[in-house]
Amino acid sequence: MHFQNYRDFYQLKLIPINLNDHMPSSDVTHWLIALEGHAPSDDSEFYLWNVVVYQANSDGYFHKKKPYYISSSFNCFHKACEAASKLTEKMKNPHFNFVATENIG
Repeated sequence: MHFQNYRDFYQLKLIPINLNDHMPSSDVTHWLIALEGHAPSDDSEFYLWNVVVYQANSDGYFHKKKPYYISSSFNCFHKACEAASKLTEKMKNPHFNFVATENIG
């Protein structure tokens, strides 16, 4: 990971971009799916989790400030993991065309 100080970020294995997905740059060759956690307030004892998709190159470099997709928040890490797994399986299908507004929950 190239953000050493990003504490609650769990990236999953890169997924090659489908030929059906039209990317704006030839440098973008893969999807990076990650789980990002954040406390809803400074005094919160629990985290909210989002499934976030980034466009990446084959080395895994991506622009953190430009996510392609952000899911709604999950109040349970395991539910966020399950949603990320569902999305991963869909994205591996060669006929799947990623639409950033799709509901994966």
